[in-house]
Amino acid sequence: HAKSSAYQSKHNLTYWMSGEWLGIGPGAEGRINLEAGRTVTRGHTKPKDYISALTTQQNGFETFEPLSPAERIDEALIMGLRSIYGLSQAFTEQHLTGEAVSKIADFIASGHMTQSNGRLSLTPDGWLLADYITRELAPN
Repeated sequence: HAKSSAYQSKHNLTYWMSGEWLGIGPGAEGRINLEAGRTVTRGHTKPKDYISALTTQQNGFETFEPLSPAERIDEALIMGLRSIYGLSQAFTEQHLTGEAVSKIADFIASGHMTQSNGRLSLTPDGWLLADYITRELAPN
């Protein structure tokens, strides 16, 4: 809801564009790219446990969980379709199945999606159905 791109939150764009961030503090969650792939980090939720982990393991993370390939695609769909930038055509060609590609064509025909400049994005009418559209395109 920024007035223009000059006023967009770079912080939020990191999430929407599948960037990396560290969640620092009790209960904080982050996403980092490791050798095992895109990984969720979660800090201990109790401050006492978080502080103890800082002392014993040099960080406050309770878990490091690599996302499965399907989870990575789901996350990219959920976040990417919620921004005006949408998803790259390369992403859709590489990660979406024939059934999803057919549904994309239907959503474009119905005016809920648009494809231009190598990007697939939701129209204002599509944003109202973002959860439904994401679910229809997701591999799970």
